[in-house]
Amino acid sequence: MKATVNRPLSAHELQRLASYGERVSTVFATEACSLALMTLAPGHAAYAAPDRPLFGDQVEEAFPTASAEIADAGRCRAAGLWTACVTHLMRALEPGLDALAAWAGATPEPNWNATLNQIESRLREIRKGVDGDEAERWASEAALQLRAVKNAWRNHAMHGRVRYGEDDAVRVFDSTKYLMQTLAGRLTE
Repeated sequence: MKATVNRPLSAHELQRLASYGERVSTVFATEACSLALMTLAPGHAAYAAPDRPLFGDQVEEAFPTASAEIADAGRCRAAGLWTACVTHLMRALEPGLDALAAWAGATPEPNWNATLNQIESRLREIRKGVDGDEAERWASEAALQLRAVKNAWRNHAMHGRVRYGEDDAVRVFDSTKYLMQTLAGRLTE
């Protein structure tokens, strides 16, 4: 092992050290300028790369084709892209709507309203005396939530009528999560 001598640097050594420092600084500045950095709000940052599925394991298992949209909605929430978050949430609902339509014996249509009309017609046939209190309550809640989502948020988000802010996007996120959990309690795609 070479012993270190504590002595002042020569002019030549100082010049080499300064030149090396300039090259490192230039490379660092060039690389830093080619990057875009974004800060995430502390309350939403965890949605960017969650440890667990954002809507829970049951939704993940029941509606695997919704996973990418839910994850994208989470990343948009983390980044403060509120309208994009709502749009991804509405897209994430499609497998749940299709599963509910299949369960109700309805034919999924490209138009949510037509599909929901068919589903609601079937759901009105579910009665406590025949299907049980729990089935009646679940069916009524699922239909009510889907209709409310469609009228309040889906039409506006998917047709570019509204731009959403943080409060609205968080409310839509939480409502969509609850709706998907309700559907996953009885349905799969």
